Amino acid sequence: MNQNATSINFSRAGDIFHYRWAVKRCLKLLDFDTDLTHITIEGSDDFNQGGENVVDLAEYRQSIDGEKSVEYFQLKHSTVRADEDFKISDLKDTIVGFSQRFVDTKDSKDYADFEFTIITNRKICPKFKITVNNLAKGLTADTRSVNTLKKYTKLSETKLRDFCSHLNLYDIEGNLNVQKQDIHKELSRIWISKNVTDMEHLLIETVWERLEPNKSNTIKKEDILEAFNITDINDFFPAPPKFEALPNNYVPRQQQDTIINSIQSTNTHTIITASGGIGKSILSSNLVNILPMPNIVIAYDCFGNGGYRKTSEKRHTVKDAMTQVINELAKDGYCLQIIPTRNEPDEHWIRQFLDRIDEVCSNLTADHPQALLVIVFDAVDNAMMAADEFNESCFANQLLKEDVPDNCRLVFTCRPERLELLDPPSSIVPLVLSPFTIKETLKNLQQYYADVNIAQAEEFNSLTGGNPRVQANALALNYKSLNELLLSFNSTIITVEDLIERQLEEAINNLKDDFPSAFRQDIDSICIGLATLPPFIPLYVLATIASVPVDLVKSFVADLGRPLWLTDHAVQFRDEPTEKWFQDNFSATKEQISNYIDTIKRLDIVSPYIAEALPILLHKSEKHDELVALALSDEYLPEGSPYDKSLIKITRLQYAFKASLKVNRIHDATKLALLAGEEIASNERQNEVFKNNIDLVTQNLSEGRITELAHKKVIRGKWQGSELVYSASLLASLPDSKGQATVYLRSAEHF
Repeated sequence: MNQNATSINFSRAGDIFHYRWAVKRCLKLLDFDTDLTHITIEGSDDFNQGGENVVDLAEYRQSIDGEKSVEYFQLKHSTVRADEDFKISDLKDTIVGFSQRFVDTKDSKDYADFEFTIITNRKICPKFKITVNNLAKGLTADTRSVNTLKKYTKLSETKLRDFCSHLNLYDIEGNLNVQKQDIHKELSRIWISKNVTDMEHLLIETVWERLEPNKSNTIKKEDILEAFNITDINDFFPAPPKFEALPNNYVPRQQQDTIINSIQSTNTHTIITASGGIGKSILSSNLVNILPMPNIVIAYDCFGNGGYRKTSEKRHTVKDAMTQVINELAKDGYCLQIIPTRNEPDEHWIRQFLDRIDEVCSNLTADHPQALLVIVFDAVDNAMMAADEFNESCFANQLLKEDVPDNCRLVFTCRPERLELLDPPSSIVPLVLSPFTIKETLKNLQQYYADVNIAQAEEFNSLTGGNPRVQANALALNYKSLNELLLSFNSTIITVEDLIERQLEEAINNLKDDFPSAFRQDIDSICIGLATLPPFIPLYVLATIASVPVDLVKSFVADLGRPLWLTDHAVQFRDEPTEKWFQDNFSATKEQISNYIDTIKRLDIVSPYIAEALPILLHKSEKHDELVALALSDEYLPEGSPYDKSLIKITRLQYAFKASLKVNRIHDATKLALLAGEEIASNERQNEVFKNNIDLVTQNLSEGRITELAHKKVIRGKWQGSELVYSASLLASLPDSKGQATVYLRSAEHF
């Protein structure tokens, strides 16, 4: 090899060292608790100040109080002379440049703190390091070295001491191969995918692109997320809790101390069962207050205010549940975060979850030996039912079979009649959350009525079965007196389900009594529509399929009161017992669903909601051929937003894929997968545009879509809940019944 080629290779080695070290620093932008705002490559934000030519990388930080700080780095990599010490003369240019930047930064007063750091894989002369350290501490230093520094920096001894207090010499950095290993280790810790080499290259490319002409040399958190195919930081929290806020009139449960003691003393997982309305979710969300610091409590919401049935808000998958819980812990600084990714098997997510639990519990034991990590998974029966509906796996029954550290408790809540869905180990004896006691009911009544006696409390407790939700519904009727409220109950009810059923039946019947007999069928039509259509039903859609005026729907929602939740011109069940009662009592027949489909198709304008509901209704009515044909066409797509169209096409493809496999139309399934790949790519390009141009959101997204995002309390760059995943690895050659090879699309993550 000639000398020029050797020099070029050594220079390239130095560049690679710089890029890889920069990648390691850029990954710190993803830390939840970081104050690092951005990083600049080959220069700084303050390019008009002195010493710009020696700044290889700069890190900018801003504290919660708004104070800004900066650290300037120069990197020096050596291949041939790695074993020779850097002398002070070898670092002359760096010292000169940094001293010039020191003077300008000091004078500008832009930063509350600033540092200058030399990073190298080559040892720095110990004598020089001692000189800098002694000057920084105000101690006597080697005269010759001090004079050399004065000559280079042109600073007085006082200012030189100040400069040295801001100068860091770090000479134990590994070479370019060590940098690569460090990146791989870090990626393996925070990213579930095993393909770390490709990701390393993508991240290096992200750094390298900053050196292109006419391109900003700044790297922000969003740039690193983009390399991981993440368009929004909120993707780290795919299933945020949507528990109802603890009511002002909350009655503390007498049983909670017993339950807490049982959770603390058990050596297995805990399952808490209770019928609907008894208070499982309130207990789950309130455990963080019941178990104070230093205990760590995280509550995972499987119900999600009814959203668990929506393809865009899945909460049952291992990926979403583990990502949410891990990053909830990471957000509070208890462990490393996890970067969400697609197409990884359940066991990888479970393993990462258990690793993080070990990390949290080890640290907790060291700091607080008696403290516990408690993770509550509320309404896991809903998660299991959703998994069955989507034909997917669920995290709940898998976690129940895993072992956790001695100071960790996994708590699951569900209804007793659905306990078998979890298939729990026989060693777990469920705890039963009981209804209100008479004393609890007395406290509850005293918040609404004066002069309540124990006999009235006992009667009300008996009539309501001690069910907190039933009591809340009854008290929400605002009877003027307690006696009037008690008289409204005609007889003693036996079960909680009967109590809820009676209240809802009574409310529906009272509404029907307010209308002439000719209009009573309209109430039934509204109820059937509520039970059949997917969540957050626009009022006009419900009115259309029920063939009633919108004003009648509004009156129905207002008169029924608490069981329904009206928001942004859409209606949804407030809780799961109400949803279940409507579905049990007003389930639509296939013929009725077919009529809904025909009604939707006759509309002049197809809204995004209707377009999304159509494949769901076709799936429910088992019109598989029509569903597949719809997905392979552009019919019945909404006017306007291309973004809405893209998401709706993806939803269609999901349901059509299931249908095509169910009727053994493998050729169609393959076409659907190919279309899905194209649609996802298009959707991701649109996400990128919206991410960089937030002003385009209101101009290009439909009112319904913006309403949905507002309900989620975040405008997100990407919604992945309903997307299809297609790649060549999903295709496999499997023998058919005749022994011939048939191209078959395996069931992927979102199918």
